[in-house]
Amino acid sequence: MLPHRTHDRRLDVERPPQTLLLWQEEPGTPSTGAAHAPHLDAASDARTGAAAKLALTKARAAQRETLRRLVLVAAAKDGGTPEHCLRVGALSALLAEALQQPQAWCDMLFDAAPLHDLGKATLPEALLSKSGPLLPHEWAQVRTHTVVGAYVLGDSDNPVQQLAAEIALNHHERWDGSGYPAHRSAHQIPLSGRIVAVADFFDSVTNASCYRDAMDDDAAFRLLDTARGAQFDPTVVDAMHRIRHRLAGVRDQAQIHAATLSTTGRWQYWWRRA
Repeated sequence: MLPHRTHDRRLDVERPPQTLLLWQEEPGTPSTGAAHAPHLDAASDARTGAAAKLALTKARAAQRETLRRLVLVAAAKDGGTPEHCLRVGALSALLAEALQQPQAWCDMLFDAAPLHDLGKATLPEALLSKSGPLLPHEWAQVRTHTVVGAYVLGDSDNPVQQLAAEIALNHHERWDGSGYPAHRSAHQIPLSGRIVAVADFFDSVTNASCYRDAMDDDAAFRLLDTARGAQFDPTVVDAMHRIRHRLAGVRDQAQIHAATLSTTGRWQYWWRRA
């Protein structure tokens, strides 16, 4: 049993707070934290700004190294390859962009969405790879991965991990309220969870697994349209149609970056050029 923990730091991702956007400052952007008191001379002001910029760069690098390692942990329960995780991240960022969210938040979603199933790392391999129907008690065990993932990721001041915790908890909620773990519906579900639900579903059904053969994109879009307004947010399904021309690029780039992620440690925002 997991200890009870309140969620007073829950993020309103429909309107991303400015503090999250500042986390994504590009290198070379003047730091918002630099001091500019009139009594400081130019040299001191420059040193302060440089130190603040260096601290931000180091913090960002540490965050991305943690992210890289967590993605590899999550991928270990998904056939040992991070491709699915990376595709879900890229599709989520593209969907957010199609929904006119700020690019900084799209980048954060690209970072956070690959960790949606991190909670599955605690589940038995035999359960995850079972080819036949799951028994009721097995389904109950599988469904705990949402709460476990949120618990593991949420105990952090890192805004990307906070967003990842929100996604882990909510990506199996359904628009009509019949999902889990909390039976949230419609806009009670954070936008991040509604987006990742569509991205994860689409990528899962178009790639083969121990549960099913892969279906083609046309069939997957027909399934999405059938579930529009029931399982999925209608606006996110519509956005998925608008980014259909980006699917080939996402798949190609995910394959390239998955091959090097475990060795180079590089984490790039390649979704923008997919």
